[in-house]
Amino acid sequence: MWWSDRGRHSLLQHLLLVQMSGLLLLFTALFFVLDGTIDRELYQRLDSELLDRARSYAVLVAVGHEADLPRDDAPGASFDLRVLTPTAWAARHPGAAPRIGQPRYFDTVLADGAPARALALALTAAGQPRVLLLAESRERTDRLERQLHYTLLGGIVLALALAAALATLSLRRELRPLAEFSAVLRRIDPEHLPASLPQQALPQELQPLRAALDATLQRHAAALARERLLLREVAHELRTPLAEMRSEVELALRAQGDHAALHASLAGIARLQRITDSLLLLARYESGQAQPLLEPLDLAALLRAACARAAAQGAARAITVQVQAEDECWISSDPVLLERILDNLLHNAVSHAPAASRVQAHCACADAVRLVISNAAPALDPADLAQLGRRFWRKRATQAGDGHAGLGLALAQTLAAVLHTQLRFTLHDGILYAHLGPLAALHDTA
Repeated sequence: MWWSDRGRHSLLQHLLLVQMSGLLLLFTALFFVLDGTIDRELYQRLDSELLDRARSYAVLVAVGHEADLPRDDAPGASFDLRVLTPTAWAARHPGAAPRIGQPRYFDTVLADGAPARALALALTAAGQPRVLLLAESRERTDRLERQLHYTLLGGIVLALALAAALATLSLRRELRPLAEFSAVLRRIDPEHLPASLPQQALPQELQPLRAALDATLQRHAAALARERLLLREVAHELRTPLAEMRSEVELALRAQGDHAALHASLAGIARLQRITDSLLLLARYESGQAQPLLEPLDLAALLRAACARAAAQGAARAITVQVQAEDECWISSDPVLLERILDNLLHNAVSHAPAASRVQAHCACADAVRLVISNAAPALDPADLAQLGRRFWRKRATQAGDGHAGLGLALAQTLAAVLHTQLRFTLHDGILYAHLGPLAALHDTA
């Protein structure tokens, strides 16, 4: 069916079809309205002329000058004129006879078969009731009516043709910017996406389409940039552990039973595994493939557990971890993601804090729950804050072999964005502060 193929029609054809259909319906309705109005006007004029003539003839009949009436059998006559008695009228025209002052109009046929308009007028002649019957040919009126019909139909056809031509020219002109915009899109190199689409003089109705395409293009460009950056960073970061593992395995093969080399290889493999796991997790959440599962949880208990794990990690370097939190602090969040954020922040703080220093974690439980983790960071400068959270960034190149994947803070920031909160860093007097929040607090409504 034609409507099942609508999607394959051009926009120009569809708009023209809709416009022409609407105009055709409008002109059809207008034709019938005008036709009825013209018919009524023509018949009213014909009836008025018949009544004027009939009244003039009735005067002659009433004064006894019936012989002066025009003869309907004269050459070229196009009327029928008779004066009948009520009995003769009833014989020829069944039904009630016309009354004085109430003429009766009807359609009839002349002797030659031509259609006519007739008028029956009641009158009194010589004290006797009579009926004057006057029928006039409708040929002139019908011919005028046909001419008006043809004029209306011709005007409608001409108007439709003119409207179609103007609409075609107008639509083609208005759609030309869309064709030019399509050409611009076709010329875009997928390997070198522009930062934004070039400005086009599109109609107002097409501006949302341009904005949506521009936003989509920017998202693809950002995703492509992230992918290229990730590939470069992964290639750079994996080169060193792979080279170390190769050397250690070669040494282990030369020296039978070299368990230290084998353990070093296992450590390198574990580091590669951490890098891979972190990159996969980053990719899943940055692309939106994974979504958080919100549920009520006690942030204070979650923070204490994370601090206990961090304290065990820092015990070898005499680093203490202190917690300042209320007994309970209930929020709505994803416990798995939030625990990963806390572990990454505390692991980073313990790993980079000087030996025998202190790491503090403070949780403020109010309408908007906020969490702050601080540690001494004498090697950081204020300019380094912008780099915190960037994948594989390290203050010094020598830190590449410290066993850290360099993805902890990047993953924490990504997970914070997934939880619709913020993770930012500040530096005061050599102390690094990691601020997490706000988090939605749950209040007891009982």
